[in-house]
Amino acid sequence: MNPSEVTLMAAFAEMGLKYTGSSDASLPNGVTGVYFGPEPTALVKVDKQRLLYWQAVKNTYLISSIDQQNADDNATKAQKEARASSDIEHWLQVNFGKSVANRFHNLSGRDAKIKFLESIEIKITKSTPQ
Repeated sequence: MNPSEVTLMAAFAEMGLKYTGSSDASLPNGVTGVYFGPEPTALVKVDKQRLLYWQAVKNTYLISSIDQQNADDNATKAQKEARASSDIEHWLQVNFGKSVANRFHNLSGRDAKIKFLESIEIKITKSTPQ
């Protein structure tokens, strides 16, 4: 196994997913293919909560990191923040409903948005089975 295959196997094992190696002669040398089958039913509920939490953390980081990108001018930062906010609003609407997405949309300022996303992280953590 090459290093990429070992890393993938370890990552899948960490998530509790069964890994079955195989080969595909049609792939070029040095290319690793990953194929997924049906979702394991025993992991769906816990994994969904964990994935929601990780996405909430990622969104919080996304908003907070925009200001730290010193090479960007203010217009570029504003564009990145608008794009990030739009993506986050969509994610919130899909996973938590339109009213939650609207509350996020109506917040002004990066700090308020970060605080709101952190509150989402806390709610997800409290609702995740131990």
